[in-house]
Amino acid sequence: GRLHLFLTPGGNQVVLDQAAALAGQPLDRANTDTVRRVKGSAIGGVAPLGHLEALPIHDDPRLLDFPVIWAAAGRLRQISAIAPTDLIRITGAKVAVFGVTHPEPEAQPALARRIMSM
Repeated sequence: GRLHLFLTPGGNQVVLDQAAALAGQPLDRANTDTVRRVKGSAIGGVAPLGHLEALPIHDDPRLLDFPVIWAAAGRLRQISAIAPTDLIRITGAKVAVFGVTHPEPEAQPALARRIMSM
């Protein structure tokens, strides 16, 4: 099935029912092989840019609370800094609520990537 990428502050969780409502179909977490085929990288190093196949991207509005976010850069232990407004503009992400917030430290958030498959 088609993958959807959900971008949310680190420590937050994607709620499958809310994510599925955005996708218009039931979703589940994508498996490692599917992620590597579509993204070209392993889970844990998935960047929000540079996809091998086009996929819908959804952005948690809570990312806009931060001037800078840190996103995976395509490999494990590699990250890059970007303004959330720039990330939304570059990726064409749709801003929507699809998760639950957990308390997190005042530090700049890492960007949690959740790739879901139908």
